[in-house]
Amino acid sequence: MRLRAQFQFSVNDTTDELTATDFRIRRLRFYWIGNAFRPWFKYYIQVSADNGSDLQIRDAYFDAAYKTVALPRVGQFKVPFNREELTSSSELQLVERSILNEQFSLGRDIGTALYGLLGNYVTYGFGIFDGNGRNDFSTDSNLLYVGRIMLTPCCGELKYSNVSFPIGGDYKIEPNFGEDKPLIAFGVAGAGMEGLNTARKTPDAVLVDRFEQIGFPDGEGIADLVQFTADVNFKYKIFSIEGEYDARWISPDANQGVSTDTVFDQGFRIQSGVFLIPKLVEVAARFAYIDFDASAPDIPDVDEPDNSWQITPGLNFYMSHSHKWKIQLDYSFIKNEFTNADDIDENIFRAQLQAYF
Repeated sequence: MRLRAQFQFSVNDTTDELTATDFRIRRLRFYWIGNAFRPWFKYYIQVSADNGSDLQIRDAYFDAAYKTVALPRVGQFKVPFNREELTSSSELQLVERSILNEQFSLGRDIGTALYGLLGNYVTYGFGIFDGNGRNDFSTDSNLLYVGRIMLTPCCGELKYSNVSFPIGGDYKIEPNFGEDKPLIAFGVAGAGMEGLNTARKTPDAVLVDRFEQIGFPDGEGIADLVQFTADVNFKYKIFSIEGEYDARWISPDANQGVSTDTVFDQGFRIQSGVFLIPKLVEVAARFAYIDFDASAPDIPDVDEPDNSWQITPGLNFYMSHSHKWKIQLDYSFIKNEFTNADDIDENIFRAQLQAYF
């Protein structure tokens, strides 16, 4: 059994809104991790009470980890898709994930998957999911299909959650804390869902908002969804850098009362860090950018995004020489540009203490 708590202070100054100063328990998580009946039959359960909410199940799955080359999994867990989401919130290099992740992440879902480790260089994960996010169920037969492959050609050790191969659900790469040998990893993933009906269900993302922006009333409509992501991660001793690219195609079905043209959105993120004092004090920074399809139809009374970008510098203090016990400070400037409305600027300062044991 494990416990993790993040205590956060933030100041948010957003255009045309009151400045908000906030203390909160950003995350409060409880874990039960182990095996049952046989050493290779693994379980992982995570529940949360974030921000004082009622207890909710985040992860609950079983792994038949008999062979590392092919590892079946069933339950609720993170969809094997984009890198930033697959990095645990306990090991983020900056206080929160980026605007890119908010827009393109597929989060957690219920389904089944096959994971594996091929030699020492290739890991994979392929799954079929309800497509309705966590703690919900499918009300139709349109499912979410996802696959990810990652290559680590050189040279350091790639660490996985819990044990020496991927049963923890997130292809664990700490974004910093390099070793004496350089580590480089490349990942690509794709996801697709035919006939996504957002009146019935939606993956764990902001798709309902985007459906409204492209013409669906109240964000409810039917469209085919395809997403792609690619990422690279490099770290060596006191230096680390990683980048991620995401793309999304939304193709509305005919007879929906909206344009049937495919809407293409894309974005990227790059972040880096260097330790001023090895394993103790680190400076880090991130830039993220999202380019929304400008050819999307003009919808009256709906603010249509043109692009959004974010700059975030940060400073980290690792009291345990790891992510277990740390203090993080960062500042984000976010500009949201619209085709038919004034720009909105966000200035956000965050300070966070994490205890994980």
